[in-house]
Amino acid sequence: MQNILTFLLLFLFVEGIAQVHGRLELKVIPSHSTVKLDGATIPTIYHSKMDTGWHQIQAWASTYQLVTKDFYVAPDSTVRMYFTMPRADDYPDYYNKVLMPYKRKRFYSAHLPCLAIGGALLGGSQWHLQKLRNERNTAFEKAEIALRNYKVAPSLEMIENAKADYAVQKEMYTRSVKKLNRHGWIYSSSYVVAGVGIYYLQKFWANRYPYYENKVRLSAIGIRPTSDLNTVYYMGITVDL
Repeated sequence: MQNILTFLLLFLFVEGIAQVHGRLELKVIPSHSTVKLDGATIPTIYHSKMDTGWHQIQAWASTYQLVTKDFYVAPDSTVRMYFTMPRADDYPDYYNKVLMPYKRKRFYSAHLPCLAIGGALLGGSQWHLQKLRNERNTAFEKAEIALRNYKVAPSLEMIENAKADYAVQKEMYTRSVKKLNRHGWIYSSSYVVAGVGIYYLQKFWANRYPYYENKVRLSAIGIRPTSDLNTVYYMGITVDL
């Protein structure tokens, strides 16, 4: 009887120890948020054993409000938290009055002109180069015909005429090749100049990007981003707090 009673007491003691822990299943959106659990940085998707008692979660991301949630973990229970952080109160005004006007101005002042100039330069140059290639090929064919006529000319007069014609066609072919090469170099240089101009124009606008100024900063709440914020743990989320 005493052994049975001792066993029951030991069982209750062990059972009591086993129940001093619970579990937390957490998912925070957006996934790039910085999240702290009782002061320690954790991933936005988190599944772990927790000590019983009260705990606190802080979550923050640029353009979003700072979210603080207190929760209680009961022994041998699971707390499931799944929430989307609300946008900062002043973000809609920033988006509509600052960011969208900047994007429209950048599109009409940078993107659209670059597309128009680049398309016109590329299309026009390729059309012209193809025209010069056709002239070169025509001159080459005429020179070949003149050479064949020179080789089969039956009389001295026809030989001289074919020779003169071959010299003319050969000169035209040489000029067409030089013209094609010259314009190819010019257009290639213009591509480089245009590319550099487009790069600096885009850089000019990128340097003027109106970044959102957060009223709540990481330094104000003691949160520091870490490289493991996007670590993914498999878990089922069933409660939306």
